[in-house]
Amino acid sequence: MDQYKSLLHVKESLFLKKREEAFEELRRVLKEIPSDADVNWFGCNVVDVADCETLVQFHLEFGNRFDLRNCMNLNKLATCLAGKVDVKVLAPIVKTVIAQGRGNKFIEAASSSNYETVKALVDALELIGERDLARSVLNSACRGGVKEACEKALPVAYT
Repeated sequence: MDQYKSLLHVKESLFLKKREEAFEELRRVLKEIPSDADVNWFGCNVVDVADCETLVQFHLEFGNRFDLRNCMNLNKLATCLAGKVDVKVLAPIVKTVIAQGRGNKFIEAASSSNYETVKALVDALELIGERDLARSVLNSACRGGVKEACEKALPVAYT
């Protein structure tokens, strides 16, 4: 039970932006918790409270310890990871978000994202065969002022 209190403390530290302290404690706690223990809820909590930079680090260091497929905010994780991890790592997360019926969240996120993020999301969507959604993401980014997305979404022939 102490490990679960520790996990809650880690979550609180992440919320308070004390990343190094939180990761140090998480490393310690994960060594004490059996690998078959159900702590996936904690991973979902991290996705809820952490900023993007922390989520990328969390995923790279601890991602294989948590099954996050049932988290309802995986779109946040996918958007944060976009452009920071290989598209083959991103694509399964994107696919899960779509399976949850939340693919529209990528369209919403694109309007306020940079081109690197948009391109990675589009590449992941195309990799899993979601070309129409990829086009919608590009169009949303274009409407949001991402110039490069406009060039990809609406090619213009100059004479």
